[in-house]
Amino acid sequence: MLLALAIAVIPVLPVKAQRALPDDNLAYPVLITLSHGSTGSGFFLNTHQAVYLVTAKHVLFNPDTQKLIDNQAELTAYSKDPSDGESNVISLNLESLERIGDIKNHPLHDVTVVKIGDIPRQDQPSANAKESTQRALSMEPGVVVTKKAKLGIVGVPEEGIKIFNQMLIGNDIIVFGYPTSLGLQTKPQLDLRRPLLRKGIVAGENLLTRSIVLDCPVY
Repeated sequence: MLLALAIAVIPVLPVKAQRALPDDNLAYPVLITLSHGSTGSGFFLNTHQAVYLVTAKHVLFNPDTQKLIDNQAELTAYSKDPSDGESNVISLNLESLERIGDIKNHPLHDVTVVKIGDIPRQDQPSANAKESTQRALSMEPGVVVTKKAKLGIVGVPEEGIKIFNQMLIGNDIIVFGYPTSLGLQTKPQLDLRRPLLRKGIVAGENLLTRSIVLDCPVY
């Protein structure tokens, strides 16, 4: 007696890899390069009226004199499409921007905000401020776009900003930036013009100083 077995052959289709965070989040970090060579990291913040660069105060200002370290800076940021290798490059005349009041420093904390441009009134309101930098911007005096990726620049939407009381201990965090001091000088292992990510958690909070404690490697 023969036993016939019918085996159905089902083709196995490749599973598309999925990132643990939205693709366009990879475009959030902004590399800040001053004309004398020092660098820092920041991000664009989109409101429904304007786009701002947010960074640490010490990146642009001398902590002792509170004066600008340099008069010129170049911003490099990438497209919301990770497959687009073209970068956005924006030139800033910091002296001009400070003179017209477009650079604001926090009086107590290490934070500086630079206004990059206004969103034309006819484009308002936007359903999602994340898309603000995809549209035409009216650049501030001293701000020049020298190179642009196909989909423009990406900023953090105003609606995505959390206040201190909304931070929850134990939640995952991801730190973005351009740690240009990493790697061996004699044998570079990193592309210093591409951002790196670090992952950690919110380890705690200090209610007295309203500080957030992060458990995450940062360079």
